[in-house]
Amino acid sequence: AEGFIRMLTEGASGAYNICSGEPTRLVEVVTTLAALLSADPEPVLDLTPTRSAEPHFLAGENMKLRTLGWRPVLTLTAGLQQVIS
Repeated sequence: AEGFIRMLTEGASGAYNICSGEPTRLVEVVTTLAALLSADPEPVLDLTPTRSAEPHFLAGENMKLRTLGWRPVLTLTAGLQQVIS
């Protein structure tokens, strides 16, 4: 929410990435979420990507938002836990 607050109060326009800026493998997101939900990650991990060039990890670039004074404060686990809650 802090990223949106910064954009609204600073009169930002255009596209902004609200992200950690750290590359995170999709397998890490799935296994972390599964652990938080006490679920088996294998059914999701066993899925075949629909595109052969599917990225193994994604990393957003947050420098534009940082110019407004925003900084990431949550870890992946903490952020997913908040979403679940």
